[in-house]
Amino acid sequence: MHLDPTIVLVITGGLCLLFFVAAYHKMADFDRHSSVVRVYRLVPEALVVPAALSVVAAECTALVLLLWPASRALGAVLAAALLGLYAVAMAINLARGRFRIDCGCLGPGKRQWLRWSLVWRNTGLMLASLALLLPTTSRPVGLMDLLVAMVAVVTLAILYAALVLLGSQGDRNVART
Repeated sequence: MHLDPTIVLVITGGLCLLFFVAAYHKMADFDRHSSVVRVYRLVPEALVVPAALSVVAAECTALVLLLWPASRALGAVLAAALLGLYAVAMAINLARGRFRIDCGCLGPGKRQWLRWSLVWRNTGLMLASLALLLPTTSRPVGLMDLLVAMVAVVTLAILYAALVLLGSQGDRNVART
């Protein structure tokens, strides 16, 4: 199976946008990010801040590696590993019965409680990252490909944001009861 270069651009653009926003939110309110890492209870207290720093560094590294074709495969592997790590961390806490934990996905001032759909979302994103390891057809990328990819990434970002808002609506309703 070979991927069309436009599909590669869409997946890459989407992942770059995702990791840019994720790293930005974590750096903008690092104390909150550290507290999210703490609440997951997966690392000893002494390692919370180093783990939180490592997550931000890894997200920034994945973003940079994904930008260039020569390093894209390594970036895809790192992105998949991060998304898989997040899915496993959520699944462990859900299996422990800890549903009222902020996933840390939405950035400063916003909450989204853990749920299995977030584990599946991250698993899907992980698989999309790994798709970048497939060979690409050798056709040249033209201006139309770039435009289609940009429109697709923007459309997917809007759809993603809408789904997040719909998902967090249930969290608001739970918080009110």
